[in-house]
Amino acid sequence: MCMKYLNVTSNFYKSIIEENNRYLSFNVPFVSIEAKEENNSLFIEHFSILTNFNFLGTNNEKQKKENVLVNREPISVLIMLTKCSKNPENRLGSPLDEFKIEFENDNIEQACFEFYNTSRITNVDKIDLPAGRGNYVIKVLVKRCSSDDYTIQYMSKLIVT
Repeated sequence: MCMKYLNVTSNFYKSIIEENNRYLSFNVPFVSIEAKEENNSLFIEHFSILTNFNFLGTNNEKQKKENVLVNREPISVLIMLTKCSKNPENRLGSPLDEFKIEFENDNIEQACFEFYNTSRITNVDKIDLPAGRGNYVIKVLVKRCSSDDYTIQYMSKLIVT
């Protein structure tokens, strides 16, 4: 089950230009990437993933207990590349990024209730593809830092040709 009060999106770009902690341009968005082969190894390389997080608070007293933003409870995030397959044994995965999001009071906004937006750029220099070409997904998994188990919050298809 997904974490409540959290929306996540991810997009693939050939490059992202950033200056002074501000994004200047997102270059060549894509959903398909060509694999390269070298020394009997198949891989993809040189791209970036922009992951946006939108945490929503609540004014409902009954729901405040489970809301990570209201409770300022940090979360752990894991971004994975996983091969699509009906057979679980063929769903080979590789971690691309792992980090923690902690809520800073200075960055929490207020409208009808609190909200917090943040982004993460994951730069991929090179990643091997032992499962070969085909359909993959980028999974964004999240968990409360106090929990042991991740849940899938978002998935986006990536076609490797």
